[in-house]
Amino acid sequence: MNKWFKRFAVISSSVFVLTGCSLFSSEEDVVEMAELPVFEATYQPQIAWEKGIGSGVDKYYSQLKPALDYENVYVASREGKIQAYDVTEGTFI
Repeated sequence: MNKWFKRFAVISSSVFVLTGCSLFSSEEDVVEMAELPVFEATYQPQIAWEKGIGSGVDKYYSQLKPALDYENVYVASREGKIQAYDVTEGTFI
């Protein structure tokens, strides 16, 4: 019983000390968030071209993403179809 009492005393005093560290803290948040400024958008993006490949993934999340270099966009479907398009005009290469 003496061994059980020692374990209980150590665990309970540890819990008491650790919770006491945050109870008596008088620190306040020193970081105050600034309000976001209101601004008008000066640029309205437009879709230059749009292509589709494959039939989609239904409800599943697919991590397939288009890859591009300076001149071409490379896309792949879940079925294994791979295509390349010109970046500026969207023509099939």
